[in-house]
Amino acid sequence: MFLGRNAKQDAWIAVVIGSIVGMILYLLIHGLLFKSYPDLPFTKIFEKILGKVMGKILSFLYVLYLLFLSSLVLRYIYEMLVMYVLAGTPKIVLIFFVASLVIYAVLKGFETMSRTAELYFFSVILAYITFIILILLSDIIELKYLFPILEDGFKPVIKEAVPLFLGYPFGELCSFLYIYPLVNKKKMVIKVGLLAILSTSFILILLTVLSITTIGIYWSQNSPFPILKMIRLINVGDILQRFDSLAVLIFLTGSIFKLGIFCYATNSSLQDIFNTKKYTIFLVPTGILVITGSYLIANNYTTYIHLLTKHLPFLFNLPFEIVIPIILILINFVKKLIYKIKNS
Repeated sequence: MFLGRNAKQDAWIAVVIGSIVGMILYLLIHGLLFKSYPDLPFTKIFEKILGKVMGKILSFLYVLYLLFLSSLVLRYIYEMLVMYVLAGTPKIVLIFFVASLVIYAVLKGFETMSRTAELYFFSVILAYITFIILILLSDIIELKYLFPILEDGFKPVIKEAVPLFLGYPFGELCSFLYIYPLVNKKKMVIKVGLLAILSTSFILILLTVLSITTIGIYWSQNSPFPILKMIRLINVGDILQRFDSLAVLIFLTGSIFKLGIFCYATNSSLQDIFNTKKYTIFLVPTGILVITGSYLIANNYTTYIHLLTKHLPFLFNLPFEIVIPIILILINFVKKLIYKIKNS
């Protein structure tokens, strides 16, 4: 999906603005919540601030939200598989296979997932550096596609920047609030999180610029996966070419890790809500719900993209990622202020 598509050749500016606002919101929301309760998962923070009953109700609403996000990611994986890898394979086979893989990963525990993700991280960085070098060597970049800058003014750029920090890719970070208590080096949590957003932003800006300058704005806007179309153009000496299969593998693996994080957050939240010893008892029921949701969420890829870009940021991400956490921070601040005044 091409970020900031309606800003045309100024899409990269929209990504820059969305990235900056996303980092500010991360520091404001995650920084303050983590500083106040570094050892509590998100569900326990709800109960600490709002009380047990309201806290469990809000936790359950977040479970529904995380199930919805999981269904979106699973559908994305299916769409990519069916377009580029396993065309013609029945939907149920692909979705069931991916869901089973994620359930198995979550069953093994979050530490196992994170250790595997460390290996994946370095592989991805190496792959992106290789892609960029090969694109430069392929002599397919046309800088003229970036001009004129701000042809239609700032309005379309701002309109495209807003869904970026509300939705994909910076508006789905609440799942990390369930993971922070598992981290050993608490002092590094927010710094590492900010560094991750910064590096992700840099990669997204670079890929957006490269997409515009290689395949042009028309194909960037109208291709379902423009980055894959760009990578397909790599051709160095008629020897190094056709790297799109590797890119598909990288995107799919990254999406599976993302789905795994959402599933872990969902099940650990249910564990806290129902006070059970293990979250694994919820894996199969939540897996079935995610599979069903991925079926029902959209009739086709066009409808799916419309949901992802138009409805997800404002109807779901805005309240769950920004409004509710900010309200919690304000309530917590007022409670502490009242307590301080009473004691003094």
